[in-house]
Amino acid sequence: MTLVGEASLVSVAESYLRQIDLRQRQVAVKVQILNVDLENSTSIDSNFSALIGNTFLVNQGGKAYMNFGQNKPGGSDGTGIIQDDTAIINPGTYEGAGGGEGYSQPNNSFYSYVEAAITSANARTLAQPTLLVQEGQNTVVKTATSVITGVESTEASNGSVQLTNTREDAGLTLDVKVNKIDDNGFVTLDLKPTVSVAIPAGDQQGVPIFNISERSLTSGSVRLRDGQTLVLTGVIQDSDRQDVTKWPILADIPIIGSLFRKTNNSRQRNELVILVTPSIVDDNSGGIYGYGYRPLTQQARDILR
Repeated sequence: MTLVGEASLVSVAESYLRQIDLRQRQVAVKVQILNVDLENSTSIDSNFSALIGNTFLVNQGGKAYMNFGQNKPGGSDGTGIIQDDTAIINPGTYEGAGGGEGYSQPNNSFYSYVEAAITSANARTLAQPTLLVQEGQNTVVKTATSVITGVESTEASNGSVQLTNTREDAGLTLDVKVNKIDDNGFVTLDLKPTVSVAIPAGDQQGVPIFNISERSLTSGSVRLRDGQTLVLTGVIQDSDRQDVTKWPILADIPIIGSLFRKTNNSRQRNELVILVTPSIVDDNSGGIYGYGYRPLTQQARDILR
């Protein structure tokens, strides 16, 4: 660029050009992504069978099967099911495995067993990408798993059936935009995290499919000092579920009522934590071509002056 004019005007123009011709500063954004899954479930199930005279009772998973009188059809194995038009099983008689000899419960007897289990599980997923972003630019980091959300079948001309899967990504997408890096060591940036979770939705054409539950957040402009850490945390999902199968009336009796019901308790909690730490990159260190670069020859310095 050649400037022609009075010396004072050329000097003013040069000062403006030096201010305009500045390199875009950069910031290294360190992102730590922590996904925690906690699961705790409890299951208590009491099962029993009793034969008193011609009355046969079976409790299986909180469901009652009763047989009053001999050779009467019931609702579960051993309570007198009619197999065909002629064969009738006496109450309390169980068929043997593979057609062998069966088992016949003695009269005036009571058999019971209890199943109880506590299951605890936890999982942690950690990602630590570092993004180098220029002032005024944005970048995206994505950690996701591709899942099948639908299956379409197409019949070819030869009669064969072709299946086509529709896929979507489930996971975390973080959009980081650096708006400004000022001379006081502060960084102004925008954060847009999007979290999606795959939820089982059964089978389609014999293939397991999933629904995608998505949540997104726009933080707006956030001003952080160089090296300062911003913590974004939130619960994606917190579910507490209890399933009870029980006999009417009898299951509500204190203490002994537990013999007549089945209880399943489950709690699941998913939590996401995102830590963002910007660090301004100093171009004056680590090389000779930084902000303070000066040519070696006097002629080159006169040209840049």
